[in-house]
Amino acid sequence: MKRETWVSITTRRLRREKAMSKEELARRVGVHPHTIRNIETGRNLPNITTLEAMLYELNHELVAIPIDPDCNAQSLHDDLAKEKNNV
Repeated sequence: MKRETWVSITTRRLRREKAMSKEELARRVGVHPHTIRNIETGRNLPNITTLEAMLYELNHELVAIPIDPDCNAQSLHDDLAKEKNNV
C-alpha cells in the first residue's frame, strides 16, 4: 500500500536537493535501489538503521526529542520556537 509519509517526502526531497540518483543513494547505504524507491513512494518505511544511513549520506541526522506524554504538538512547537529565538 502506497501512502506518502514525512519520511518518504523528506528523503526524496533531500536526495533530489543533493542531485543524487536513487541508485547512488542505495549504493552508499548498502541497499537495493528498489528499497529506496519503496521508501520514497511510501510503499515501505525504512528500519532505523537504513533511515540513519540514508540521512547520513544526505548530510542530515535523525534526532529524537523526548516529550512529555501530556505535551501536545503545538506547545512543543512553541517551546522550540522560543528556544530558537533566544539563541
